[in-house]
Amino acid sequence: MRKVCGITRTLATLLLVILLAGVQVSGAAEVWTGRSQANRVVRYDVDAGQLGYFNTFAGDPVDAIALVEGEVWTGSKYRPRIDRYDFDGTQLGSFSTYGGDRVDAMAVVEDEVWTGWYGVNRIGRYDFDGTPLGYFSTYGGDRVDAMLVVGSEVWTGWYGAARIDRYNFNGTLLGYFNTYGGDRVDAMLVVGNEVWAGSRYTSRIVRYDFNGTPLGYFNGMEPVEAIAHTPEPATIVLMGLGILALLRKRKA
Repeated sequence: MRKVCGITRTLATLLLVILLAGVQVSGAAEVWTGRSQANRVVRYDVDAGQLGYFNTFAGDPVDAIALVEGEVWTGSKYRPRIDRYDFDGTQLGSFSTYGGDRVDAMAVVEDEVWTGWYGVNRIGRYDFDGTPLGYFSTYGGDRVDAMLVVGSEVWTGWYGAARIDRYNFNGTLLGYFNTYGGDRVDAMLVVGNEVWAGSRYTSRIVRYDFNGTPLGYFNGMEPVEAIAHTPEPATIVLMGLGILALLRKRKA
């Protein structure tokens, strides 16, 4: 069985059959992954496996990755900057982060990019050119290890607190909810009408509705620090220790 990002394709397929019935996995997507212990971005075909990789600018490791207006942006907990690449892996440039912040989480929020880092209690905001737009302080001094757009809200999680915070697109706190079983949150993903949350401290994925109510959980193979999937109709779920992933439609 070929392994993709630490999870066998057989198990990935089983999870899809059980939890995403009726969705077909096809060769219409690629998987891009980064790792905090490696200075490269690896590309996979959903069906064919590894396609290749490209080395990151200045040997930077990758802790966060996002698709921004036709570019791929990467961030690292070790460098106060964000690097930009095209879909062929060509480096387009980089820019310094606000206040020297590192990047553990990144999300596109309407026409902005938000970043979070476990070292500070704030979320940075940038336009699509990389110009800082400001920041806002997080609730309760929380740091940010995971960030996800859920409808008209942004949810954040942190390994140091057993809760998920909810903000509107202006950065105003809407509230928070305690996580199931006291789980910390290192990764989140919208799957249909649910949010899946994983933790580096447990080997399970907890499922919530959009109100934050736990719907149950399932056990994985290992602790989880990233979850991602392709747009419909090609869908796959990846779970891995120390891996941040972006999945995109393959160019025609």
